[in-house]
Amino acid sequence: MKIIRRIIFQWQKYIAIKAAIRAHEADGRKYLVIILEGKPTMVAKGELRKWMKRGVFKKGVTLQDFEKRALFVSK
Repeated sequence: MKIIRRIIFQWQKYIAIKAAIRAHEADGRKYLVIILEGKPTMVAKGELRKWMKRGVFKKGVTLQDFEKRALFVSK
């Protein structure tokens, strides 16, 4: 069971990274692949900034923290 979950996670990560690359090439924004609710998810850096302003995350969390822990960051 653990092997199957690991394979599914790797596949989801692969799909999210490909989506981040395509989105970055389309509009030039910076995208991160982070784990949200247990799944690798592509999120724009600007969207994270909006979430931080609304107080979705704990106080003291910065964008640099997300970039350090991200699975992938588009350049």
